[in-house]
Amino acid sequence: MIAKNYIDLGIPYHACNLNCHYCYVGQREDKGGRGHTSETELRYSIPHMIKALSVERLGGKSIINLCAPGETLLPSYIVELIRGFLEEGHYVTIVTNATLTERFKEIALIDRKLLERLFFKCSFHFLELKRKGLMDTYFQNIQLIRMMGASFSVEFCASDNLEEYIDEIKDICMKEVGAYPHVVLPRTDDTKELMSKHTLSQFNEIWSVFDSPLFDFRVKYWGEERTEFCRAGQYEFLLNGGNGNCSKCYKQGVSQNIFENLDKPIIFEPVGFKCKMPHCFNAHFFLTFGCIEEINDVTYAEVRDRIDINTGEHWLNPTMLEVFSHRFNEFNGRTTNDKV
Repeated sequence: MIAKNYIDLGIPYHACNLNCHYCYVGQREDKGGRGHTSETELRYSIPHMIKALSVERLGGKSIINLCAPGETLLPSYIVELIRGFLEEGHYVTIVTNATLTERFKEIALIDRKLLERLFFKCSFHFLELKRKGLMDTYFQNIQLIRMMGASFSVEFCASDNLEEYIDEIKDICMKEVGAYPHVVLPRTDDTKELMSKHTLSQFNEIWSVFDSPLFDFRVKYWGEERTEFCRAGQYEFLLNGGNGNCSKCYKQGVSQNIFENLDKPIIFEPVGFKCKMPHCFNAHFFLTFGCIEEINDVTYAEVRDRIDINTGEHWLNPTMLEVFSHRFNEFNGRTTNDKV
């Protein structure tokens, strides 16, 4: 099983039931920006969106990532959208704070065979979970994910004010999910710089104790300008779920609209040597799936999966483990010889 590409579908929903101090979306909202989720509602029906992103039109099964500026599972239409993409044959990934139990129960009613192609990236907002008394709810919902046969990953944003809680975070995650959580870097939204009082080296020394391949990979390439040929836009792209506007990558501008005319083919055109970012701050999915062929350290599976020492089970089920273990050039048959 190999997916053709990765579509980062921005869900136009801005409310959240948590209020995390390091939230880059909050920084963006304060300055009046909304990125590729600039809409506030869907302009097109769910069936229209599913048809616009059909396997036939995309040229193969794809990984469709659903992520809202707020909590992704809050919109009333989200379960219909998830079911629609799964029934179409895609692999669906969802960014969530994993606190909405009733929504997980709704998702669990989807056919179990379809749920094998569903992955939840469960953001572990430690301080907010403690403040709102949602810690048990968070881990109970992860158990529900396991029971429905879907996949999950646990990760947290390593902000400076969490340093005193390192041992507590390690202990509770080891108890509940059998492994340490993965770690991501907090960033400023405008400059994409590390949001910490520490240097990158100091930051790495503090948080590397979680032995997270996700963290290690992101630190390795953090702050490095990318000058190689990049296949973002061909292998992966950003899609505004509210209006269908599509961008090859960040700061690339709108390249096409995918929802307006379903008879018009989707253009998969790479960024090439025209990267406009100071560094690839989301390298964990752009680079692990092979957008820059020279960088092939790890696969996406390696930066998402863990093995639960309590049960011996992977966080990723066999279906998602296999799909996340491939790079898109394996599907597309591309080599370094076809760069333009």
